Amino acid sequence: MNLSKKLSIFQQELYYLKNHYYSELISGFGVFVIALPVSIAIAIASGFPAASGLITAIIGGIVIGIFSNAILAIKGPSISMIPILFLAVGNLSVFPETGIKYTLATIVLAGVIQVLIGLLRLGTRFVIISDTVVYGLIAALGIMVFIKEIHLLFGVEPLGKNILALILEIPNSIFFMIHPNVAIFGVISLVILLIPSLDEFDRFLPRIFLVSLLGVLAMIYVHPQSSFFQNQALSYPKELSRVFIFPDFSLIQTSTSIFYALTIALVGILESMVNIKSIEALDRKIPQSSTNWEIITLGVGNILCGLLGGLPMVVTMENSLANINYNSKSRWPELIQGFYILLFTVFGLILLSYIPIVTLTTIIIYITYKFNSPKLFRSIREIGLDQIVIFLSTIIFTLILGILPGLIAGIMITFGIYLILGSPVKNLFRTSVSVYRKGSLKSKINIQGAALASNYLQIKKHLNEALDTERIIIDLSGAKVVDHSFLELMYYFARSNRLDDGKMEIQGLKYHLPVSRHPLATLRLPKKNKSIYKVDLDELDERQIDLRAVAAVNNTQLRTNLTYDGVVFEDFSFARGYEIRYRENQFMKFYKSSCLEFSDLFLSKGIRISEQSFKMSVLLITVLEVPIPDFTLTSEDLMHKLLQSVGYEDIDFEEYPTFSEKYLLHGENLAAIHSFFSPTLIALLDKKHELHLSIESKSNRLAVYQSRGLMGKTDLEDILEFVEGFLDIIHEEEESWELEAE
Repeated sequence: MNLSKKLSIFQQELYYLKNHYYSELISGFGVFVIALPVSIAIAIASGFPAASGLITAIIGGIVIGIFSNAILAIKGPSISMIPILFLAVGNLSVFPETGIKYTLATIVLAGVIQVLIGLLRLGTRFVIISDTVVYGLIAALGIMVFIKEIHLLFGVEPLGKNILALILEIPNSIFFMIHPNVAIFGVISLVILLIPSLDEFDRFLPRIFLVSLLGVLAMIYVHPQSSFFQNQALSYPKELSRVFIFPDFSLIQTSTSIFYALTIALVGILESMVNIKSIEALDRKIPQSSTNWEIITLGVGNILCGLLGGLPMVVTMENSLANINYNSKSRWPELIQGFYILLFTVFGLILLSYIPIVTLTTIIIYITYKFNSPKLFRSIREIGLDQIVIFLSTIIFTLILGILPGLIAGIMITFGIYLILGSPVKNLFRTSVSVYRKGSLKSKINIQGAALASNYLQIKKHLNEALDTERIIIDLSGAKVVDHSFLELMYYFARSNRLDDGKMEIQGLKYHLPVSRHPLATLRLPKKNKSIYKVDLDELDERQIDLRAVAAVNNTQLRTNLTYDGVVFEDFSFARGYEIRYRENQFMKFYKSSCLEFSDLFLSKGIRISEQSFKMSVLLITVLEVPIPDFTLTSEDLMHKLLQSVGYEDIDFEEYPTFSEKYLLHGENLAAIHSFFSPTLIALLDKKHELHLSIESKSNRLAVYQSRGLMGKTDLEDILEFVEGFLDIIHEEEESWELEAE
């Protein structure tokens, strides 16, 4: 990107800040209260001073945040770097202080490697590494961290040096815990972090901040030097100049330093790239970043971090998700949270002595579990047996052999599975591609041999050349294997280039057999009399049988196939911060000239955030002849009542106190909303409150759903009856208004 274009974008963002400064300040503060304790916790777990994590967060937020084009991706220290840094410090020197200085030099070298990779435009080459391999690598690093931190939760420094020894040592650490008070406080903090019912509060009071605040208050109450929190107080530099630690380059030429620099560089790139892809998929309206430019900025950030005493910098998922959950649309929250952390470093370092180490330990355990929960393993298994084999193999080999050998093993196993499924050896990196163009109207790209992540770059070259045509058709009928990762890449290519409404179509998969029911499952052409990967996609499950019965009663048919047209829901608030990966179990009916379309949606925050992904049913009402104001109506619960006490918006009707007590209603055009909610409509909503419905109106379309859940057969029948009554009322009132006007 040239300088003039960069300046133009920055001017647009200044204008955006001028008009949205309040929401951006709030978003920045929301990210700050999570990033601050997380950065400190990662530094302590890595064997570094707490200030090292703060330095990285400041550089990532203020310096690199200005130049990065991944505007919603927050840069800072990452949990996946903990085992790498911990091993580097110990292997580079027997003295921790000296080991830290040598490790800082390797971080500088890692940054140089990343800058060179970006400048040589090699960043796009990493696409040949399946995302599943990267997930496996990060999961293995997370398991290493989790096992080590479990011991520290009980106040025990483990003796084991490998993962098996650490696992076997856990019962001993629990039984012989040194400080039971600390362990009990840590377990209580961990329970608070893991309570599912607190998910709804996270946007307003992040649980990481809540647990950190509880730790500080407890430390103040019992005093840092008391026996209750013995050895739990963090040390902090008394002078600002001592915040910085400077690297020692005397061992930079050794094989050990080079090995760790290469490990930091590669893991940082791989984790950042999968995180950026996941983050940018959550909001189609933000500009797509350049892979090579992001690697260059990452490298520059790591050079600065290493020179000033910081940890390696990565695009972090936890902080980035917080940014998205606060509805950020620009880079300003990242810069603001970096500025807040800078203020804390300058004026608030004394507060470090009031943060119990056990609180930081619970934060690390919570985040590690969150990104490596059983739901992650289940989500990958649902994609197909091939993907779970790649994922688990990468984890196992990384835990046994080490980080880089584990990565190489994962890549080799991926290639081995390609061959087992039927891919020719010659097509692992290159395949046969032919292109037929019909002027500017249509491009047809025929792919023979195999369509894999490892040969995607060759295919992408032809896809980019076809972007100037109105329609792109990709014919995969001649591909013996169509890999899941390839289909993911095609999916993101279509999203990043705004190829909606049938502008890109994949054909030729009629005779391919999927390895699972997942919409992006690996496909293969069967050999004669062999169909070991065949999945019966026509077999209906119990839910689909119930939905088919509802559809039949409404004189329509259920379509169980999966579609990728979830873009029609992206403006509704229930989809904010999520990617609608697909729709299924759809049927459509017409009532009083309006179209009622039912479907089950899969809302995702990416494979790594499987814990926060979910399915829900939505009834979409379109072709509304009656003008309806934009609003959101939902059942009012205890959380909403608490939020109203601090000024959260709720439109009340004084003459209908029962309705106002039951429902939370908000929207911008108060007069139009008051006029729309007539006595008859309010009476209907009052009567149907037991359905626990949410109704959103956006651009004269209505979305009706039950909070983040699938509708059962009975609920769906009741909701259809309610919607028909709802439409009857608004049409009758429109007709009466027209008669009065005449």
